[in-house]
This record gives sequence, structure tokens and C-alpha cells, in this order.
Amino acid sequence: MSKITVTSISGLSDYATTVRAFSTDYTSAVNETSRQFSLKLGEGSDPAKAEAVTAFLDRLNNMQTTVFDNVPAALETYATVVSTYENSLSGAGFQSKVWSDDGGAEAVSSALRGAQIDDIHSVKDSLQRAIDKVAEALESSTFDLSPGVTTAESDLATAATNRTDKDGLLQEAYASFVQGLGDSQAELDGLIAPLQNAQYTIQIPASTVMTAIQKGILTGDEMYYFDYLTSKEGFTVIKAVMSRKKGDIEALTELSPNLISEDHYQILAREMSEWTNKHDTSGLAAMNFLLNGMGKKTVEENNVFLDKLAVALTEMAYENEIILLTTVNSSKFKDNPDVMDPFAKREMEYNNLMGFILGTKSLKYGKIITDTPQWNNNIEGYGRAVQEHDVTGTFGFDDEGRIIVTMTHVNTSPKWGNFLSNEVTDTKIIDVSTNEDAFRLDGSFAEYDRLENAKKEVIYKTITDTLLSIGKTAGDFFVPGSSAVTSVLSASVKNDLNSVISGLADGLAEKGEGDARVKAIKSVSDSALETADLMANLTVAAEKYEQLTVAQKQKVDEIRSQFLGQGGYTISEEGSSKNVIQKPGTFDYRVQLRAKELDQYGVTSFINNKANGVDFSVSEYEKVLHQEVKSGNIDENVANYLLGKDSGLTFNTMNDEQLNSFKKGITYLDFNKDKLTDYSNSFPKYISSRYHQIGNISEQLGELHD
Repeated sequence: MSKITVTSISGLSDYATTVRAFSTDYTSAVNETSRQFSLKLGEGSDPAKAEAVTAFLDRLNNMQTTVFDNVPAALETYATVVSTYENSLSGAGFQSKVWSDDGGAEAVSSALRGAQIDDIHSVKDSLQRAIDKVAEALESSTFDLSPGVTTAESDLATAATNRTDKDGLLQEAYASFVQGLGDSQAELDGLIAPLQNAQYTIQIPASTVMTAIQKGILTGDEMYYFDYLTSKEGFTVIKAVMSRKKGDIEALTELSPNLISEDHYQILAREMSEWTNKHDTSGLAAMNFLLNGMGKKTVEENNVFLDKLAVALTEMAYENEIILLTTVNSSKFKDNPDVMDPFAKREMEYNNLMGFILGTKSLKYGKIITDTPQWNNNIEGYGRAVQEHDVTGTFGFDDEGRIIVTMTHVNTSPKWGNFLSNEVTDTKIIDVSTNEDAFRLDGSFAEYDRLENAKKEVIYKTITDTLLSIGKTAGDFFVPGSSAVTSVLSASVKNDLNSVISGLADGLAEKGEGDARVKAIKSVSDSALETADLMANLTVAAEKYEQLTVAQKQKVDEIRSQFLGQGGYTISEEGSSKNVIQKPGTFDYRVQLRAKELDQYGVTSFINNKANGVDFSVSEYEKVLHQEVKSGNIDENVANYLLGKDSGLTFNTMNDEQLNSFKKGITYLDFNKDKLTDYSNSFPKYISSRYHQIGNISEQLGELHD
């Protein structure tokens, strides 16, 4: 026997009418809203800004098609499915209820009282879920279908005693209804994400977007930000980075850091790095708004935010550095400022933001709550005095262009609470001091982090993973190179590097990166293997570095910083304020180039460079080193390294004893005791300042090293 479905025809009719009314009202609402998208491109605009405006308008046009056309049409289709079912039942001879005049049969009666009631609830639940999703996406009231189901149950009971002989027509109508319902629901489900995206997009005033474009804050490459406007957290993040206004940025700090997605942290890292440019007035103001907002959050909450931001930043920084190194290795582009400047500018900004992150963490920045035992005259015994320390902070640069992060505690009045009669509560002591030497970070390859609970592993799987998903971590926080690297690049992977770089270029193009960047990457495949060797060198170096003792690391850091350029942060204290000052070099492709020059030439490039005024030849220096090797004063392999000969050594992989031997070999540059020379000091200055002007980087970008 055919499956029988019975329901209230009047209920179906009412529901279809309601959905149609909802569709009509929504159509009217979106037509009104569409006026917000009526933007015009001004004449005489800057080409880059005009391109950004055009990209924005294109995005809005696509959104309009979805919101203003597809959604109302889908709702109308949804109502039509219900209405068609109603008409089918009416056409079969049913006017208000589905039952017939001839008596009921026991089998049908049982089905109507049992399985069919389950069926009608299933239909109702499917309808309810679909319409609830649409209503939620639009932040509109939903429709409760329960009353209609109650009516249907009553109809089923009646029909159970009044068997219908038209179950064939009924089943046919029901099957058509279920099929239509499934298709319509799938269509609506597919529109949920675009609806949410549109809902949050239209909450950002068009004037905010246009102002951001006009000021260069929002570019055509960054229009993909709108793809992530699908939640309240995403809306808050993107509105804050576009407007840079105090209220919007404070709203950002009020979010739970764990609810901000990885994609949104990527956007934050990209935009906040631009805020750190000392020439960007509104960006610096935004950083200070952020600090003041963070001052109302606990240290723990701020650390979660900063840790996740650091992960996103490091992924971008490593990607930028590898591309930059590859580009520099290409003679075609290394002297082209149009190609090089954007890389170098980003690197400087990434350095600055990492300085902000590490500096703020080192200060244990955030609200502090202390509990101290206090005698309360109004209550017998001791209680707890709870004192809150709010924080204010500043972000800026000193006269030498170095970052300074300042924190000042603001004590509020004590508050009584949680009284415990005749019981003493232990005092909670908050140590906000920071070790003067907490940021002795090496600028060559492996900045190691001594912050409490901050050390996590960094995993480099292969050069492919390094290029395409750079900086993926095994934990929530890391400083680049802070822990052992788990694998070394394989020769087979190096051979595939050309295709990897091509894939990276395609990936950047999909993300909307600039044409110059993409073209540069695609055109430097001839130097890809050289870059792979550099990265392999760094992975080995990081692995060996972790095997050293703390004392050995300090020696290694000191020597590497002297010759390659020092990175890290110093901490000072004045009154109630503590400062963290950045020593640039956290991310610096030039550091790798200096190490590369040492590995290739030793000190011979210094000796042969006429500008240095060296008054002896390489062969004369070689004789001196040969004698010192015979005397046991210097390692033979290190001597060969200094002369640019095959030694099996690289600067980044030398241990502390080899580096000390290297440093001693530098002192032999002053071997001529009859002359007052100071080559042993001028060589470190020479090599540590190399490559500052690669790509004709403008002075406005600032130097990364003192």
C-alpha cells in the first residue's frame, strides 16, 4: 500500500502566504539597502586608488546579484513548493482536510496514528531549519511552524477513522513536495554564507571604505578582506583595520582572542605591521589606541592575542624573506627599486610589529589584580582586599628610529570582597619586572625566546612547505628559529624548487598580490637552487644552535651579532614606566646575505675592496694564518674559511669554539705591528653594514641596523 501523508491544507496555505510576504518584505528592504552601494568613481583619481575603487564596486555588484536577486528568488521558490503541494491536494478533491467519506481501514488507521505523525514532524523540522537559517543570516524574526503541526496531528487522528481511497494521488503530491523541499532547502543553504557576508558588509559605511581607499589604507590587493566578513568577530576586525578609529579599535580589544579566526589574525598582522611605519601618523595613533584598549584586559588575555598574532606575522615574514632572498639572487631584479622596495618595506614593518609583540609580552602588559589580606572592622576576622591595576601604554620611536613600547600602571581604589571570617588569605604577588637581558636575540637566523611558557617548536617539513605554508607551528606561539628544526631540506625537493616558486607566484596572484611581486617570483627560478641552499643552511644552523648550552648560546649570539648585525630588544625603567626598545634585525634578509658573503669569500672581499684601504694582499694574510695554524693558535678549517677556501664550514653552523677561532683570525688582520692599523675593528663594521642599499631602497624606509 502506498505511504499516506495527511496534513492541514489551510496550514499549508497560510505558510506559503507567510513566506511570500517575507520574500516581498525582504526584497523591499534590500532594494532600500542597495542605495548604500551607489558609489561613483571620481575623475582624476590616483590609478592605484581608482583600481581599488573599481575592485570594491565589482565586489558589491556580485554581492547585489546574490542578495538582491538570488535570495528573494529562492524564497519565492520555497513558497511555491509549499503552494504547489497545497494545490495538488485541493485538486485531488480535498478542501480543508485530507480524508474520504468511506470508512477507515485498520492498517491505514494505524499508519496514520503512528508513522505519519513522525513524518509530519520531520517535514516541519526540515522547513523550520531552513527558514531559521535564513532568518538568522538576516538577523530577522523567524516563523514558528509548531501550530501548523498541531493542526496536522489532529487531522491525522481524524483521518485515521475516515479512510481515504485517494492515497495514490496523496502520495504523488507528497513525493513531489518532498523533492521540491529538498531542492529549495539546498538552494537556501548555499545562500547562507553570502547572506552573512552581505549582512556584515553593509554595516561598514561606504564612506569608511572610500576613505580607507583614498588614504591608501585599503588597496585593490586587499579586497579579499571582504571575503572574511561572515561573523561579528570578522566584522569588528575588518572595520577596525579600515577605519583606524579609537572606538573601532577598542571594540577589537574587547573581543575574546580565541574567537578571532586564523584568517582574521592574518589580516590583523598585515595591517598592524603597516601601523608601525614611523611615517604613518594614523597607524601610530591606531597602535596607541590598541595599547590602551589592551590595558583594560588581563595579561593572560593579551598574551593569547599576541601569541596568535605572532604566529600569523611570522608566517608572512618568512614568506616575504624567502621571496626576497630569491629575488635578490636574481641579477635581473636586485637593482630594480620597483621590485625590491615593497619587499624591504614589508620586512621593516614586520620587524617593527614583532618588536611590538615581544616588547609588550615582556612587559606582561595588561590589567593586574592583586589579593591581599586585610582586617575589616565591620566583620570579625580577615578578608581580601582586591586591587586592580589598569595599564596605559605608548608606542613610538626614539631619535634613532628604534621602537619604544612603554607601560604605566594606574592603581584604582581597593575593593572588598569574598570575606572569610577568621581566615587569612595568601597575598598574590605579581612580578612585573623584566630581566634586563631577556631579549638577547640573535639577528642571523635563530632568535630564541626566554619569555615564560613561550617556547614552542617550529617545524619546517620541506622547502615546499616552507614556501607555500611558511612558519607552521606545533604550538600556539613561537619566535622564529626559537627551537630545533625537525628536518633538513632534501636534494630531491631542491630540484623541484622551480615548480614550487611558480606555484607560490600563482598563489600570490590568487590572493591579489601586486603584479610586480608575482612577476618577480616567476622570473627568478634561475636562482631558486641558491635560495634553497640558504634555507637549508639555516635549518641546519637552527638545529645545531639548540644543542648548545645557555652559556654557549650567549657567546654565539655575541659573535654573530657583531659580524652580521644585532637583533633584539633592550629594556629600561624610569619611575612607574618600563620601556622595551627594539634593536632591529628580527627578520632581515640582509643578515643572510652577509653570512653568504662570509661563506663564499671569508675576509678576502674586504681585503680586495680598494675602498677599505687595506695595505696588504690576501696572500700576505694567508702566510700569517698558516703560521698561526702551525702554532696551534687557530683552527685550520677556520683559517681556510677566512680565506674563502673549501673548509666545510658555514658561518651559521660554526659552534662557539669555531666562532671564537674565527674572531681570533680577524685580529690577525692587524699583523703588521709596524703600522697603526685597526682592521680587526673595521672589518666587523664593514660586513655588518653590507647590503643596506640593495635595490636602491629609499632613505625613507629607514635602516634596519644602527
